[in-house]
Amino acid sequence: MDDRETDDRILKALAAVTGEQRRALEQARDAVAPREASFGEWHGGQRGANGQIRMPWATSGPELTLAVEAAEAAGLLVPFPWTTWERGRAYLSDPATWPGMTPVDGVKTFVTALRANRFSEGVLLEAADDGVLHRALEAVLEGCPDLA
Repeated sequence: MDDRETDDRILKALAAVTGEQRRALEQARDAVAPREASFGEWHGGQRGANGQIRMPWATSGPELTLAVEAAEAAGLLVPFPWTTWERGRAYLSDPATWPGMTPVDGVKTFVTALRANRFSEGVLLEAADDGVLHRALEAVLEGCPDLA
């Protein structure tokens, strides 16, 4: 699937968001608004009595679960080749790029963070803590129908 096909699928998914789904996405956006405290917790990484270091892992707070469930329920977890999407790297690492984030980019950024988390523990948590998920959900909502 090429970029145009992916973008068209995302635009159709955004257009199909219902009022109930939009409200859930708004709640998710508000839940991951930037704050001082982390949206999860890191565990492990310490040396045990036997000298071995336990691999660290992250647990996500309920705000991240809410965000993922809202995006999934709205049909926005559209598959695409996220590992080769260069703008995704920029959005995840450089807040200066966020003003240019379109609704399609918002969906892709959210999906990129979610998928990358499967391969690199804590990517989703870091994206929430850094404010990327909040900005991505703002962009997503800009592309959803404004249903009263």
